[in-house]
Amino acid sequence: MTRSNSHWRSYGLLALWLSLAALCSFLSSPKWTIPLAAWLGVVFLVRFVRQVSPLQGVIWTSLASIVVTLSPAFQGVFPAPAIEFVITMVIASVISTLPYLADRLISPKIRGLASTLVLPVAATTLDYLSSFNSSFGTFPSIAYTQFDNLALMQVTSLAGIWPITFLISWFGTVVNFVWEDHPAKLQLRVVTVYASIVVPVFLFGSWRLAGTADGDSSVRAAAIATSTLSILETTYEVDSGEAVSIPLDVAQNSPFVQRVLSSSQNFYADSQAERYAPVRAVIAEINDELFTLAEQEAQAGAQIISWSEANAFVFAANEEAFVARAQNLAQTYGVYLMMGILTYTEDNTRENKIIAVTPRGEVAFEYLKSKLAPGETSVQGTGVIPILDTEFGRVASTICWDMDFPSFIRQAGRQGVDIMLAPSGDWQAISPWHSRVAMVRAIENGFSLLRPVRHGLLVASDWRGASLGQVNFFNTPQVGEAVLVSNIPTKGVRTLY
Repeated sequence: MTRSNSHWRSYGLLALWLSLAALCSFLSSPKWTIPLAAWLGVVFLVRFVRQVSPLQGVIWTSLASIVVTLSPAFQGVFPAPAIEFVITMVIASVISTLPYLADRLISPKIRGLASTLVLPVAATTLDYLSSFNSSFGTFPSIAYTQFDNLALMQVTSLAGIWPITFLISWFGTVVNFVWEDHPAKLQLRVVTVYASIVVPVFLFGSWRLAGTADGDSSVRAAAIATSTLSILETTYEVDSGEAVSIPLDVAQNSPFVQRVLSSSQNFYADSQAERYAPVRAVIAEINDELFTLAEQEAQAGAQIISWSEANAFVFAANEEAFVARAQNLAQTYGVYLMMGILTYTEDNTRENKIIAVTPRGEVAFEYLKSKLAPGETSVQGTGVIPILDTEFGRVASTICWDMDFPSFIRQAGRQGVDIMLAPSGDWQAISPWHSRVAMVRAIENGFSLLRPVRHGLLVASDWRGASLGQVNFFNTPQVGEAVLVSNIPTKGVRTLY
């Protein structure tokens, strides 16, 4: 083979490794997740980066990552305007190359097993530090690609999601160590060490899945979610004179939605104007429907009822009467009612909160969302998770994006919470990924979870992340309305995490 042909063959192989890595990344996105693709993607990317110069590795890996994140695999995942989305993805793509750059620069200088640890240490460190990002938390973590493997996910009860990130990255370097020209005995030693870690992890997970919590008592809980898109539709029609119909699966960052949302800002600023009477009527209908559904579930035997995030719209002047209505319902039927409310205050700010009412008709707590989603303008909460001691165990409540931050949710685990209610609002591009993120928090902290969510997957799970029930908001008999009823264990478990 001539030198020219050899070069072309080398370039072809490099292009193949990079293309396969990009394909695996594409198949590991929140929109369609193939767990094996995450493991293989690391293998191929390590193979590529180690055979080019450090600068070439950063440039080509960043470009491949940018192409993937701007592809349909990630379209609609992050609800940001187009330019902001592109800038964010470019920055994230460059940052994601740093662990591979560290591996490229450091691993050749180290011999044996230690050389395989550079990438996993760097990748896990970056993943951990990213969890404190106020915008996204752990939402993009590669660890969540493995949720369907519940045996593996049980390790999060010991040390959070970080061991999973470590094992996936380490798999990539171990495979490449075997792929490269190393003595057979050394290769066997490295593989043996890796297996000696992975096998116990899976054995522990299998043992935990086979176990049961102390006691077998449960509580009937109902998660309720209804669409609020009719508010946007009516507001837009009032302002423009043009009737619109917003599909349930609409992308949050679509120009169409941005145009409709801009109209809603006019309503927020002058909600009591006469021309907005039709909008207020639609809000009243939605609120009435929430109470009707709650009453139906209470009559059917539910003892804990939770609405989805910001499902009820309330004006500050009317909030006292609204809460009194909830108190009457809760006391009449002897239920705990957790209301996801968006309150419009007199100074045109919005409070995204939960108001919890006990069976005695008392307001147990009022909680404002602590971790605001990117672009959210609600009043931010204090960062203290409310906890309520009940006859059904210790119950806590958070809101949607709160569950993406392990360090925040850990306070619930430390206080022995048995049941977590997490009212949420998603969109199709991140469903069911976002529900699974919340379910991982349940495994980490040893509590059961009830997650009512508009435009997503309503879920109930136990402390192992095992599903107790699911309802797809986009596929229900009554369009735009979803109810999930489940018997939830009243006793959680304490975890090392």
